[in-house]
Amino acid sequence: VEGEVLGRMFRLYKQHVKCVVLNACETEVQAQAIAREVGCVVAMSASIPDNSAITFAATFYQALGYGRNVKDAFEAGRLQIELTGLSAELVPRLVLGADPSAADRVFAGP
Repeated sequence: VEGEVLGRMFRLYKQHVKCVVLNACETEVQAQAIAREVGCVVAMSASIPDNSAITFAATFYQALGYGRNVKDAFEAGRLQIELTGLSAELVPRLVLGADPSAADRVFAGP
C-alpha cells in the first residue's frame, strides 16, 4: 500500500493511535508518510528473517507492557535481534514525526 494512502488513513485516527509498528520487510517509505500523522512508527528498512521479526516484536511489546517508553522498547527489540546473531544496523528503524518526544511516551497503565 502506498505510504500516502496509509498516512491519510492514520490521519483519521491519530488522536487514538500514538505508535504504529510495520512488522513487514522494506516498510520505511510507508513509515515516513505515517509518521507525519502519528507520533512514531517502527519500520523495517530491509528484508528481515521471520524469526528476527518475531523476536523484535515480542521484545518490543514486552518492554512496552513493562512500562518502558517507545524508544527504550525499540532499543530492547534491536538488542535482542543482535543477541541472536543478526545485525540490527539497518533493521528495524524508529521513524519519528513532527513531535520527537512521542518516543518518550509510556503506554502501559499503572
